[in-house]
Amino acid sequence: MQKRKCCRNKNCGELFTPCRQVPTQEYCSKKECQRARKKEWNRKKLAADEDYREARRDAQKNWRKKNPDYCKHYRARQKDYVQKNR
Repeated sequence: MQKRKCCRNKNCGELFTPCRQVPTQEYCSKKECQRARKKEWNRKKLAADEDYREARRDAQKNWRKKNPDYCKHYRARQKDYVQKNR
């Protein structure tokens, strides 16, 4: 029988049974726990991997080139956002 563990997500803290294929599982399958797991992975990856950081930066730069008027259109659609930030 598998040992039950606490979900490491600070918002959850519930007990769960890890998947047999992933005995070191630290997060349960709830959507918010998986989101926290991915956020933590991204944070660690960005801190440790220069190539990953550069690839993310390049992808963002390319997206901004392809969508130069995004901010202008966003502000035109979101009047509350504009007022809140003035």
